[in-house]
Amino acid sequence: MKPIVKPIVKPVALVAACLVVFGLSLFAQRGGGAGAQAAAGAQGAGEEEESPLGQAMDGLQSGMRAIGRLLADPDKKDEASSTAREMQNYVLIAMQLEPAAPDGVEAGRHQLDFRMEMHAVLGELLALELAVREGDAEGAKTRFSTLNGLKKAGHDRFRVDD
Repeated sequence: MKPIVKPIVKPVALVAACLVVFGLSLFAQRGGGAGAQAAAGAQGAGEEEESPLGQAMDGLQSGMRAIGRLLADPDKKDEASSTAREMQNYVLIAMQLEPAAPDGVEAGRHQLDFRMEMHAVLGELLALELAVREGDAEGAKTRFSTLNGLKKAGHDRFRVDD
């Protein structure tokens, strides 16, 4: 006999939501990661409060700056790996906070495209973490370069000017 009520939330979405909720509370308890600290500094400077998606993107940007420095030092392998994992959490958060579609663009398709792009970023971050863990410096640099390319393409495609 088939269940009468179908599940509303798919398991993957449920896991992502749990990561978002528990990840954010973990960051808050620890004082936040590099991105949270950057966002707090920006808010402390008297700037207007940023959207949750903007905060997730700031976390990714802060992680990119940090990991770029860490990849230059083979002794910082654990820290680089940890930063890559933190960035993966920001991607999962961003995927739940889809951007508004620009005028003339169908919102559902725009948001689907955004999630697909963020999925590609997540895949590269996982591959970067693996390269770092395995001591593959050239592979890690290649993944970092690919991430920079995805960032530029994503900003060109999804950033809406205020």
